[in-house]
Amino acid sequence: AVTPTGTGFFRAWPTGTGEPNATFLNFTNAEGVTNTGSLTLAATGTQDLTVKNYGGPSHYVIDIQGYFVPSNKLPSGVAGAYYVPINPCRVVDTRVRVGRFAPNAVRPYQVAGSSAEFARQGGKANGCGIPDGAAAAEASATAVTPSANGFFRAWPTGTGEPNATFLNFTNAEGVTNTGSLTLAATGTQDLTVKNYGGPSHYVIDIQGYFVVPNY
Repeated sequence: AVTPTGTGFFRAWPTGTGEPNATFLNFTNAEGVTNTGSLTLAATGTQDLTVKNYGGPSHYVIDIQGYFVPSNKLPSGVAGAYYVPINPCRVVDTRVRVGRFAPNAVRPYQVAGSSAEFARQGGKANGCGIPDGAAAAEASATAVTPSANGFFRAWPTGTGEPNATFLNFTNAEGVTNTGSLTLAATGTQDLTVKNYGGPSHYVIDIQGYFVVPNY
């Protein structure tokens, strides 16, 4: 929800079905906020998702991190991935090392594998046990004590920066969003992140990872 002019909430459901009583996102007047989760799509037609705003007028942005399909409907050349849950584990904490991000600062981070780099990032020593080659991670990113409004982007190191935002934050308010982040296919610097807006600390925690089986 971007620049809402009142407090409210947002619902989303497959087009052609009844509106649910479950809410996907809650927002407060004048505070941009992000939530990530899985949304069911319509089985047929081109209008896949219906959304409804309750409360104050608001802009909305919807970004996609991935999709689910039956294994027999995978696009040609694409292999499905399995999700492996882990005990929540920290890979980055700028309060421990390096310090807060300046506006427009970009930093690469290691997420998979094991090395002394994790301690230098403020994460768990030697990493979280995510294997090299993991396709993506289920990650929580937290903006801690931001000094102005802004947002946070993350993408696989070595690829172009996306136009999709992972987290929005408001001056002086810590906020967390959780979602799937694709990791670089090779190398030890798996994830690149960029801060837009006011200086902020960041924490990145991992709840699980996705791996592609060897067919």
